[in-house]
Amino acid sequence: MAQLRVGLTISGAISLGAYEGGALAALLVAIQEANREEREAVRVDAIAGASAGSITGVLAARTLLEGLDPVDVMWRSWVEAPDLKRLRAKGRRAPLSVEAIRAQATELLSGEGDPAVAQHTEIRLHMALAALRGLNYEIGRIGGPPLWATTYLDWGERTLSRGDSVQAYTGPPDASRVDIAMASGAHAAAFPAKGLDRASEREAYLRNHVTNFPAGGWLWYTDGGTLDNELLGRALDVTRQIDGDGSGARRLHLLVSPDPEQPVSGEDRWSDGAVAPSWTSALARTLEVLKAQSLYEDLARVEKTNSRLHWVAQLERTLLELISERHADPEGALQGVVDSIDRQKRDLGEDEDVRVSLNPLPTTGLAKRLSEVLALATGLAGKQEVAVDIISPRLLPEVASGKAEIADLLAGEILGHFGGFLDERYRSNDFALGYRSTLEWLAAADRGLVHQGLDPGLARVAIDGARAHYEPRWETGTGRVTLGSLPIRQKLALLRVAAKTASIIFRRG
Repeated sequence: MAQLRVGLTISGAISLGAYEGGALAALLVAIQEANREEREAVRVDAIAGASAGSITGVLAARTLLEGLDPVDVMWRSWVEAPDLKRLRAKGRRAPLSVEAIRAQATELLSGEGDPAVAQHTEIRLHMALAALRGLNYEIGRIGGPPLWATTYLDWGERTLSRGDSVQAYTGPPDASRVDIAMASGAHAAAFPAKGLDRASEREAYLRNHVTNFPAGGWLWYTDGGTLDNELLGRALDVTRQIDGDGSGARRLHLLVSPDPEQPVSGEDRWSDGAVAPSWTSALARTLEVLKAQSLYEDLARVEKTNSRLHWVAQLERTLLELISERHADPEGALQGVVDSIDRQKRDLGEDEDVRVSLNPLPTTGLAKRLSEVLALATGLAGKQEVAVDIISPRLLPEVASGKAEIADLLAGEILGHFGGFLDERYRSNDFALGYRSTLEWLAAADRGLVHQGLDPGLARVAIDGARAHYEPRWETGTGRVTLGSLPIRQKLALLRVAAKTASIIFRRG
């Protein structure tokens, strides 16, 4: 049976981590149920996370490797734990603290799992970090002296294996997996910067041509999602290395995003010359645009590579015929390839995949050499076609039908995605939306498990298992929350946080 390999990208979401927790709970239950029937029929071998997605990524990896209960892990970590009262910082460094989440995560990592569903393949976890100091790079080039540049995007890279101790996740002497996740999620709007000891990774920084790595190895970080919130490009790079084993296994990249950018409509306030946008609305829109632009570029890169791989394969087959002297009209044959590719380029905007169907290449020595030469010449060596899909509230029937907007359903969206910390009911609501979104994806004929190549019998077992774990009590129907609709106690809680924030600002002058 062909294996389905999955790379996960979990975006930053702050309190909407509750949505991501629900979406991941359903997905991991489905994977475990499929793997109970056929060992590692589906495997997750790469996770890229930012902010809340890094925290969720650590929990998801441990859940898969040890066979933990996904619903229990995600519910307790994202619905029960991150309450505003528990998140309030005791000191004067910042209004909120991630230490409460850290303590809960450590407890969850210690749980007993089911060996029958535990994944044996290791998982490579990459977490985005914003390095406040900045890292200087020397970028070599062929045509002249090196270029100098500074980046503030850093990464916590860890390989997780079955049987790793809890100490391996939480303990010194290096920056632990949990500590990196906490640093990735330390949003500067409310949480203090978090320091990490990277001394043991000095050689890796030097190999990557960083010229100003600190002598002590200590660096201060804030939320990596502020620099790269949709990490699909990073996940693609990681899985490309993994898939270099030549197995030919099908590869799927799944992006979990609670608040994806909506397609621009024909008429909206950003194209109305009669009404100028306010300063605050333009600021909020700019932050949305940064996230959407990053995802667009990664998706465009994926499809560009997929198409080029396909078109090079077309050329490869025609050249092989010409070299083998089996074609009567060489010029006409090459012109046919040109016309075919041009036609496919024009039609790629269609709903259906318009690229022609290709039979497997012969396995002769000549065919292999030709394939190698074309791959190197085109920069496609070691690359293979991958499928990409997104789990988001857009999959929900009420959103897909136009009866509701995403903002009408998510309770934690208020206050720049911090609103979910105000009340467990809001996080429960968003957890349920995430779980339902994944259920819709799993069963969808045009994108779900069967579409991605999983055996239909196994897919049915996976889907039924995920549905059986859904609990109607999660569905609170809270929906859109506004400042005006908040209960008095929640408004008072916000005032206390605001007062502490003002106190910190004024004390530091």
